[in-house]
Order: sequence, then C-alpha cells, then structure tokens
Amino acid sequence: MIIVIDAFSRYAVHTIVPDLKSDTIARALRDDILKHGWGRPEEWVVDGASYFKAEVTASIEAWGALMKVSAPHHSESHGIVERHIETYLSILRCFGPIEKWRDHFASASEAYSRCHCEAISNKEAKFSPIEVWRPGYTVTPYKIPILRESNPRYQEHFEQQKLLSERINETVKQSNEAYLKRMEDKPSNQIKIKSLRKFKLGDRVTRIMYSGNKTIDKLAELQTGPYEVVEVEESGVDYLIKKIGSSSAPIRCHVDFLNLFRTFDLPADSEAKAPEAAKKTEYSAERIMGEKTHSARLGGGKSFLVEWSDSASGKQHECSWEPEENLTHCAQLMREWFKLSLTEQKERLTEAKSIGIHAVSMSARQLSETEWVVVTDLSQAEYNYSKMLTQICVAAGITLAEVLFLWASPPCNSISPCGTVNDLRGSGYRIYSDPAWPPRNDGSKYAKIAQNHDFMTSRVTRAMIHAHQKHGVHIAAENPRGGMERQWFMNAPAWKAVTEKQIVDYCAFRHPYKKPENIWVSEFGWHPKGLTGDGRCGDNCESGSVQADTGRYRHYKVLSGATGTGPTGTGIEQQKNAVPPMLLEEILTAVKSQRTDSGRTWVIDLFAGYGSLREVAKTMGLNYLAVDIRDLMSVKKPAASGKE
Repeated sequence: MIIVIDAFSRYAVHTIVPDLKSDTIARALRDDILKHGWGRPEEWVVDGASYFKAEVTASIEAWGALMKVSAPHHSESHGIVERHIETYLSILRCFGPIEKWRDHFASASEAYSRCHCEAISNKEAKFSPIEVWRPGYTVTPYKIPILRESNPRYQEHFEQQKLLSERINETVKQSNEAYLKRMEDKPSNQIKIKSLRKFKLGDRVTRIMYSGNKTIDKLAELQTGPYEVVEVEESGVDYLIKKIGSSSAPIRCHVDFLNLFRTFDLPADSEAKAPEAAKKTEYSAERIMGEKTHSARLGGGKSFLVEWSDSASGKQHECSWEPEENLTHCAQLMREWFKLSLTEQKERLTEAKSIGIHAVSMSARQLSETEWVVVTDLSQAEYNYSKMLTQICVAAGITLAEVLFLWASPPCNSISPCGTVNDLRGSGYRIYSDPAWPPRNDGSKYAKIAQNHDFMTSRVTRAMIHAHQKHGVHIAAENPRGGMERQWFMNAPAWKAVTEKQIVDYCAFRHPYKKPENIWVSEFGWHPKGLTGDGRCGDNCESGSVQADTGRYRHYKVLSGATGTGPTGTGIEQQKNAVPPMLLEEILTAVKSQRTDSGRTWVIDLFAGYGSLREVAKTMGLNYLAVDIRDLMSVKKPAASGKE
C-alpha cells in the first residue's frame, strides 16, 4: 500500500499496488493519487526506500517539483507519516482483523478523513482532514436507511454496505470522543483544573466586566462591587452573587470573572446604599427641521427631523428622525412646520445638516408588555457591527446582557438556488459561473441588490459573532440550501469557529413545503429531530405520500414547478416564508437548557418578517424583540398544515 499525506490538512490517500517496483509506484502516484485533487505538489518528502528512486525520481523532476528524502534511522523526520500509520491501524482494527485489511482499507481511510485530527485542531476549534481539504464541507454522521423495499435480489450487498456505513459512523464517534478526552487530560488543562479558585457562602467578591475595547480595558477600572456570594452552583465554577446594599436580584457569574474583595477595615456605616430607581429622560424639541413619508413597505406613516434643545450642561444634541407617534407634546411645532413654504422647509433641512443629523434611522413600537418591534434598515452604512445590536436593544429599552438568543433569517431573493434559471431570463443577480456566486458587476439594479445584501449579511454575521463572544448570546441563522453557504462570510474562520451547520427539511417539522434549509447554530446542544428523527424528509414526512400511479413519494404542495403550478392566493408569501413552529420550539428548548443566567429572557429576531418566532417565544415564557425593515407583526399568520 502507498500512503500520500497533505502536510497542511493531514488529508491522506491510500492505494494498493501489486508490487514495489519503482515504475509501479510512479504509475500509482500519477494515476491513483494526483486525480484526488492534489494537482502536482511543489514538494515531495519520501523515506529512503529504493522504490522511491529511478522512475519515481524522474516523474517528480518532470513535474517540476522538489524531492526530499527524510533522514535514515530517524523516525522524527518522517513523523507525519509515522503518526498517521499508527492512527490508521487503530481505525482499521475497528472494521475487523488486521489480516483482512484489504476488505476494509478504503472504509478505514474514509473514517480517518472524517475524524478530528489533533495536529490541526485544539480544544475550541475541532477539524477533520476532509473539512480542511474541502473548505465549506461539514462532517455529519452518514444517514443510515432502515430498510430497502425494492430489488431484494441484492439485499445481501445492501446490508454489507449499510454495515460499513454504521461502522464508519461509530468509528468517527469513538475517535472524536477519545480526542476530547485527550484534550481534557492534557497537562496544561489539568493545571487549570487544579488551580481552580473557590469561594464560599458569604465571601465578598468583585466582578470583572470587560468592555471589549483593549485600550479602555487597560486604563479603566474593570472590577465592580463589592458583591456577596449567596449561592454556589453544583458545577463549582458558577456563583450567584448579590451586590451589597442593592435591592436588585442576584446575578450568576463564572469564577473566571470573580476576585476576592480586599479592603482595609471600614466603619459600620460604610455599606453601599441602594441606588435610586432609574428615571426616564424626556428631551425637549426645539423645531421641526424636515419631514418624510414612509412607503407601505416600511409600514407607512411619517417621520419628522427634530432639532433638540440643548441640555442643562450646554451640550448640543444632533437632530434625529422620529416617528410621528413619538412627538407627543409637539402639536404647536407641527402646526408651525406645516405653515412653512417649501423654500423655508428646505432651508431648515440645510440648517439641520450643519447642526448634524443622527445617522442611523430606526423606530421602535411596543406590541405588548413583553414584545417590541424595531423598524430599521440593517443595510445602512452607518451601522457598526460591534454597536448594531446594542443600538437596537437601547431602542427597546433593554441591554445585550438580557438577551438569551439571537435568530437571523437574511433575505435570500438575490441568492436563491433558482438564480441560474433567472439568469437565463436576464434577471439573475449573480455571476453563476463562479462557484462563490459573487454579485454581477455590470451596475444593473440586480447587481446593486446583490451587493447590498452581501454587505448587509456579512456585517450582521460579524455582529452575531461579536454578541456571542463578547456578551454570551446564543446565535442561529437560517437560509435555503445551495445559496448563502457559498458566500465568503459564511465560510470565514471567525464564523465557522462559533457555529455549526445543520441541514433540515421544513416538511419534517409539519411545514406544507419541503424547503431544504441550512441552519448555522452556536454550541447550545441542538441537533435536528422533527417528525423523522433527523430533521430530514427522507420521504417520511406528513406533508406528502407515495403516489399510486408512479410509486414515488410526492409532497402535496410544491414551491415551484411548471408555469402556473406554483402556490398562489392570499397570505401565500407569509406561509412560504414561515419557519415551522415545531423547529423553533426545538431550538429554543435547547437554548433554554443551556441558560445559566435567569436574567436572560429576551429573544431577538433579525429580519423578522411576519414573526414566526413570536408565538413560540411567548409560549416558552420569553420576551420577543423583532427587527426588520418594515412592521408586519399585525398581519395574521396563515395556518401551515401539510394538507389543505
């Protein structure tokens, strides 16, 4: 057997040769190895075996590559191959006796490429060789069919192949579990465990609160408090602490963000007093400086540009756009504005620009005691990814520390899998000959829409990463298969490091249409189940049946087909775009099971549309904040049953 390994990804190819002649090895390298996508490597490292000379050396020189020979009697110089052989043999034993290696060498090779590789992974980022070799590919267990109804003549072969798939899945699972165990047992990690600090009930501690800005963190006082430990969690690393002298509820905090409070002896009356209740600030409007009418797409109504009175300290505030319903005490200013001529109104707008206009435009409306909707265009260039979600939360009167889960459904009309068909009609948004589907570069309206969507979605994903890493918010994003997963920002290392892609069919969650979807989720323990057990249709959902005339499985409803066969009617757009409640309930249940701070009660729904997440969040006792370019929350949802 000849083994060739890519030094970067550790991806390996194994091929059997009839003999060890140099000519045979050279042919195997050319015919059986290079065809696997290697191209022609610039450098080859071989051991000193005689069969790597003669024709092999001539072939490598003809390919314009450099050939190096590892040091004799020094296995460390060929360590990549030596370690691979050790790992490969241990995997091969999972398939049967070593003596029968020819029957299982290919399956063992397949299992190896799907297992976590310690050389290219760490405790946080786990990669298998095939995931590095094929960027964008995610290893998931092979689907194992339950039975095979047709062609019983080949049932024995079917069972053999099914058994191999099961063994590959089990081998990968055992190998990955062993990898995680090795990571936990590493001396560096054990030192951290042994040096774990502990606090007891009644201890006074300070809480470390990083701002996320290195300059500020270096110069500012990061520790707040003092707090008192009121409860020690069973994990030994989480504590409930309560600020001394405060009436606020206890908060949960990890030991890494706690320090023992040290101070000199203080007088008895030095206890901190409870802070006064926060008061709402009401600003005084000076003049109306501009007016604009919103289209029905943005929810209708009007907004006015307001000049604010200076604060008591003399600070001048920028003008800002406010929806008409926010101007509760401005009747006189409104009447004055409407009396102005068009020329005078334009002069005021010019003056407002010299004062300064608050860039980001948004409006917030309370739907109920636990529900808000923020209407804003997330594609605004003024949005900064690190502040975007904070600004949205402020509009609804909450903070990111209260947010448990962030869900996003970016628009997919410019990146639909049907784009290639639209391109033939002249209405395509992208260059479909490029595997990454970049936007068109001809300056057309379709190119501008695609460019705007990519700019907005890439910034939203960065905002989600920031919320997850800096504020501990669980995140998830969904989009139809075959589209957004091609984009560079969905394959960026920062995004892949915090999310895992799951694949579902909506029909497996009682949706009338099949709709294959990708859902990227952070690590909160969710794996798709639905009605079928794995979240995929598998011709086993409730939204279709086997046709008597053809013997094939067909769904009762289809999203598209021959001209005139697509779904039509009132509310059909809402029904097509709705995310199945059963799916959302599964995800929120997994998120809640990982909640360690009872103060996190809010769910943010970016690109909310008709608010599929709204009712599910309410049912599960969570608060709901919808964010979209228009307010559709008042629209009644159509029923999403499988048969209608």
